[in-house]
Amino acid sequence: MSGAWIAAAALAAAVAGTGIGLREARWRRLVLRELPEEISLGALGAEDVAALSSWRRFRTGWLQEWSERRMFRRIARRLARAKAVQRQAHASRRKLLQVEILALRTRLRGMRTPLAATRPPD
Repeated sequence: MSGAWIAAAALAAAVAGTGIGLREARWRRLVLRELPEEISLGALGAEDVAALSSWRRFRTGWLQEWSERRMFRRIARRLARAKAVQRQAHASRRKLLQVEILALRTRLRGMRTPLAATRPPD
């Protein structure tokens, strides 16, 4: 019976690993397709796109605080997905998505400025 459990656990690990690898590949493709334009618009830096498209997005060398990295990743993900959806949307939906894209760009710019990094004392 223990051999069956080992085989089942190995199969589950392989399936989970495949799922993680597939999500990572999709994420990197999305980032590399949608976000390089944001460098020229000033919403992201080249180092941000490089970090977002690799495992560096989880490490401290890119942004110091984990909460800051997490928020930056979430906003960048929303921006990339909104841009991808906008391409396929109808005209009325495209305008709404453009407003969301502009708001997300503004938030990313705000996170990149030195003033945003300094918080007022409590």
